[in-house]
Amino acid sequence: MKKHKFLGLTRRISKELLSLYFLDLRNSILSIKSKLAIEIALCDRALDLENMRPSIIRERLSHGDRIFVAYHRSKPVAYLFTTTTECWVSEIEDNLIIGLDEIYLYDAYTRAEYRGNRIYSCLITSAAQFFKKLSYSNALIFATNSNILSAKGIERSNFYCYQTIHFYNLFGLRSWDYSKRNKLIQSRFSNEI
Repeated sequence: MKKHKFLGLTRRISKELLSLYFLDLRNSILSIKSKLAIEIALCDRALDLENMRPSIIRERLSHGDRIFVAYHRSKPVAYLFTTTTECWVSEIEDNLIIGLDEIYLYDAYTRAEYRGNRIYSCLITSAAQFFKKLSYSNALIFATNSNILSAKGIERSNFYCYQTIHFYNLFGLRSWDYSKRNKLIQSRFSNEI
């Protein structure tokens, strides 16, 4: 299914392939161990996190988003945001409208010196286990085709690709080409509706 929109001239040309992954939370969730001793906590306040302004964190928390933070020796080394409300997906310049019993995991980040220790996969599965207890049915997470390490961490966590989106922006003419879904997921992009 292809959708096109012209939203005015821009100075850029961009192309992305976004893979959409899901984990059925009604099934058992894989427990992943980090190579480092870490603690994962659900935070309800703005923290001083690398690569994220506190004002953005405060804004997201005020909208009901949650943040999972991985600590190594009491130092925050990675984080992951989650939301159950509409969310902007910058990679394809579209809003994700999240289904009633689904959760979207986004904006994960691991400090460079801690990468390769499976912290990302631990954050993902910890968030999935948390929302399973709250009776959510699916956890969703996305990765661009160019982000091979994120895709590997997502797949290590037993998430499965259910759809891909080819996105093109040619000086303001935007085009989204959605592959056929291979799983019933309620969440949709505003262009799909």
